[in-house]
Amino acid sequence: MTFLKSFGDNGFHVAELEDEDLPRMAQLVETYLDLPLGLVDSAVITIAERLGLKEIATVDHRHFRVVRPRHISAFRLLPD
Repeated sequence: MTFLKSFGDNGFHVAELEDEDLPRMAQLVETYLDLPLGLVDSAVITIAERLGLKEIATVDHRHFRVVRPRHISAFRLLPD
């Protein structure tokens, strides 16, 4: 409940997929077949790259520690 209430105003904002995100998502899924990297994780990574984000809030540290984003060497995962 607290997580959902943190959206809007000065908290989290919902970002939408754009058509140009789809090829990058497919590339990520193909590159990381061993994980396997799924639709949601590839979407989060792609949007973070497009927006230039350096931090991702997730409990899925396994996948996000392995993936190397285009714009930085690694994401900072929250919570630490």
